[in-house]
Amino acid sequence: MTKRIIRWLAIILNICLLGFTVLVIIAFTGDYDMEWAQAPLLLIMVFTPIVNILALLPRDARRASQQRRMERALNAFAQHFDVAIPSGLSEEVERLAKDPKQKQAAIRLHRKQARLSRAEARIDIDTFLKNTPSTDNPM
Repeated sequence: MTKRIIRWLAIILNICLLGFTVLVIIAFTGDYDMEWAQAPLLLIMVFTPIVNILALLPRDARRASQQRRMERALNAFAQHFDVAIPSGLSEEVERLAKDPKQKQAAIRLHRKQARLSRAEARIDIDTFLKNTPSTDNPM
């Protein structure tokens, strides 16, 4: 919602700046007195670039938050109905990840295969291990 307001504000300020620019050009060509327009023109000239930059900033944080919420909801849904969600890892990465001694090798391999950062690959492996039932039988 805030991003939409900033975009509309940027559009309005750009239109005002364009209008004031036209007025200034007309004033210079016709020798009109434009003292009354100096303060608003200065304000618009200062705030328009700031608002334009804010309107162009990415919304990655918001998208990441929405994605985490969706993943939690999907995991809760899958757990409630006892449905397995594909991990997105290759069979070799899954095999390596299940062995605690090979976890780092699994992270390296998954990072190489999926072209991810180390942190992202580690999160994928940890998520896979968390959602995989343990093969150890305590009995």
